[in-house]
Amino acid sequence: DLGVSLTPVRGAFNRLISEGLLEHYPGLGVLVPTPSRREIAEIYEFREAVECAAAAKVCECPDPAVLDAMAAAIDLEESMLNEHGPAMVAEMQRRNGEGSECGLLERWRRIDEEFHLAYIRAARNRRMLETVEDLRVRGQMVYERLVETPIESWKHTIEEHRQILDAFRRADAEEARRLIAEYIRLACRELLDAHERQYMERPYGLHSGLHRPEGNGPAGRPSAATERL
Repeated sequence: DLGVSLTPVRGAFNRLISEGLLEHYPGLGVLVPTPSRREIAEIYEFREAVECAAAAKVCECPDPAVLDAMAAAIDLEESMLNEHGPAMVAEMQRRNGEGSECGLLERWRRIDEEFHLAYIRAARNRRMLETVEDLRVRGQMVYERLVETPIESWKHTIEEHRQILDAFRRADAEEARRLIAEYIRLACRELLDAHERQYMERPYGLHSGLHRPEGNGPAGRPSAATERL
């Protein structure tokens, strides 16, 4: 007994269910669902549209403080990869597809998030910021469970971030939009490929949640991971 009322707990679960981050399955409980390929594509397509719109707005008058914040995030990424690259790979392997948070991986995720949210905040549009934050949560929940990232991919991410920052410094809205779109589309392709591999290996459900096919409603059965929730 933790001495916590069930009312706010139920309220929190109901909110997450209403937002699509959790689903309730009679007889099984509340589980983390694995989105269908279509749902994954929609998440990243929407994120691309919003981030590219924000980038164009920021390029109208780039704020030096925002550019400095983006540069600082890149420096942190590079320093972290140089110091902890092998340990990050080891953490990912230990995670074993469960999607559990690991110290170094979570730290990297937060730095990456700060890079992108820096220019989203600079657009000074609260709806844009809330939308991107929500889309990143939805995408990251699945990405971390399914995609194994090698060191070379992290290095490529840093280079992509440098190119995006350079476009902002030059106030080149077209180039900034192009680079951000490519960045998001690559992440989407990686996730869709991983989703396909995982589902082929586990036709009755993905390792960390129920698989939802392209139609409506839940399908498949929970894996051992979801049965422990």
